Amino acid sequence: MRYYLLLCSLFFISLVGCKKTAKVSIPGEIISISPVSDPGTLNISDYLTNIRFIPLQTNDSCLLSSTLNLKVNDNCIYISNKQAIVYFDDTGKFISKIKHQGRGPFEYVSLTDFVVLKDNKIAVLDNAKKRLIIYDLTKRNSLKTIDLGCFSRACEMVNDSIIVVTADYYKPDDLFHFYNIRTSEKIKSCTPLHQQKLSYCHIMGHRYFTKQGNTLLYSEPFNPDILKVSLDTVLTRYHISTPSNPPEDFYMTEFNDVREFIEEFKRKKYVATGGNFAVGENYLLTSFNACPAAKYCFIELQTSRNFNFKSIYLPGNIEIENFQIIPLNDGEICIVIPAIELCGKSVNQPFSNIAETDNPILCIGKIK
Repeated sequence: MRYYLLLCSLFFISLVGCKKTAKVSIPGEIISISPVSDPGTLNISDYLTNIRFIPLQTNDSCLLSSTLNLKVNDNCIYISNKQAIVYFDDTGKFISKIKHQGRGPFEYVSLTDFVVLKDNKIAVLDNAKKRLIIYDLTKRNSLKTIDLGCFSRACEMVNDSIIVVTADYYKPDDLFHFYNIRTSEKIKSCTPLHQQKLSYCHIMGHRYFTKQGNTLLYSEPFNPDILKVSLDTVLTRYHISTPSNPPEDFYMTEFNDVREFIEEFKRKKYVATGGNFAVGENYLLTSFNACPAAKYCFIELQTSRNFNFKSIYLPGNIEIENFQIIPLNDGEICIVIPAIELCGKSVNQPFSNIAETDNPILCIGKIK
């Protein structure tokens, strides 16, 4: 069942605070889902269309782990292995890689995140050096750097010229920072969360941007709010409500550090969604935090009925328990399946002749 959040001035003061002409806007829909229990095994064909499997080529130049940061752009697959960005064509054939790790002027110490730009360029986020580095994919050389002035964990393009990065340190003044990628100018900064809540949610684990058409959405662990981000506004697009959500005053508690926050969260048996999500025409996919029963949940947007799962069925009723789901854009997701999960099982193409040490197999599909 859907509800609409009511606007009140006090709520806005705590929810949105942006500098430089940012507007305050009404938050979006509350989606209430049933208790997180009795997870099932997801048959991917029930929720995904246009499913394709891509075994990534394996050689000494492109060895990958099974936990990836992955982007798909213009029929190419770009994957960060923390040291380099390795890219493949849409069949999984290795093309090349960008590897400039080091302490030189145009090298990165930490390959924290990246975003593929137009004109065959890529922006690498280096959290350790607090900067972005722009590389040319064709020549595989660096073009320029953009100093950020803060530690950052994630980045994404707002439009063709504006990039947004998220701060990554304890109690930052602002969460989102917007830059002109062409001029390197900082345009504005803003925070969409109460400062105390920001102290704990934003620095844990992964956070994800995904695009739905021209709409940029954002989610982070332990935060049930999915945010809509633009230059003018940062607002709540969805709020995922479960009976085990922590009360809002829990986030206002003073904890000694993030570890204490997580331990207390688990001790009270709270459950929250966030940090991994994608939206299709009929369903929304989200992940659970601090939930031993289920990893992920599909929610039917029309009715709020939900299906919780911690394993998946591939074609041929092949059950997979160890996998990673990565949101792409426009309702697409990528399921990363370690090769070892398919070894020793009765499988057909494209899963046959796979060795345990091979790169992962990608399953890409669009949410119905």
